[in-house]
Amino acid sequence: FVLCNASIGNLLLTSLRLQLGGLEEAVNWLAVECGLPRTTRLLACTSDENLGGLSNGRSERKWAHRGHGLFDEVHEGLLGIVAELENGELLVGQNELSHPGAKESKDPTVKAPKQNSRLERVFSVDKDLCGTSSTPLPAKIKRVYYALTPKTEPVFPAVNPALPHQIALAQVVIFGPGSLYSSLLPSCILPGVGEAVLSSRALKVLLLNSGPDRETATLPASGHVHAIRQGLSRYGKISGGKQDYIHAVVVGEGSKVEVDAEQLARAGVRVVNCPCRCGALSEGIRQVGGGIIGEH
Repeated sequence: FVLCNASIGNLLLTSLRLQLGGLEEAVNWLAVECGLPRTTRLLACTSDENLGGLSNGRSERKWAHRGHGLFDEVHEGLLGIVAELENGELLVGQNELSHPGAKESKDPTVKAPKQNSRLERVFSVDKDLCGTSSTPLPAKIKRVYYALTPKTEPVFPAVNPALPHQIALAQVVIFGPGSLYSSLLPSCILPGVGEAVLSSRALKVLLLNSGPDRETATLPASGHVHAIRQGLSRYGKISGGKQDYIHAVVVGEGSKVEVDAEQLARAGVRVVNCPCRCGALSEGIRQVGGGIIGEH
């Protein structure tokens, strides 16, 4: 088992899942230990049936359909994401997309940074503590999808049935903040999520990140909205008004992401500037919520 480039959060969830018997149990344990209020429900977007042979010693299970609607048994490979770039290149796995491991240069005159311990070698990734990678992507991201990595053939894992139900009950649906393509979109592209968001009469808000990262680079706010709308529609497989996916973008004070307000307005999205103080977020959501909910 290789720990290089591993995400601490993913390692924690995986270990809890192995210890407790399932992803739902792991998420529930985290909710309790993190002190979430009883009125807050933390959900796994997918079920354990999607995740291959990790829990309870089972190595084969029926779980997902491919493009022709056939069900397959998982014999090898782990469910992961693949990013297709505009130049046709495929990046397999979250790490290669958001914080790839430091690669050795082919130039013999270039020396790799010295690492003084095994721990440094294990966690040697191209990412700082703020989640920013210094290595730009070779091209913009066209789409993301699920695959049984290391293979790259698309698969379509089933959504946790509780998730669309909770979206239907929500008064406000909030996207983000977080890594756009490796954190937000993997939840959006699950079958059933886009349909639930599209049919919901709730206010739908994007919390814009405080700054760009390797995945978004110079992508403006309208680009974030477009990417989420594309993911929710599963890249055109769901028909519906684009404005029904996101109504407003909340921009935190000091955000370094370009806010192209005119382009957002043409897309039917309102911009709400939010100061950095306690209670400002809920005030900002209420600022646009009344009118939008009334319109719907």
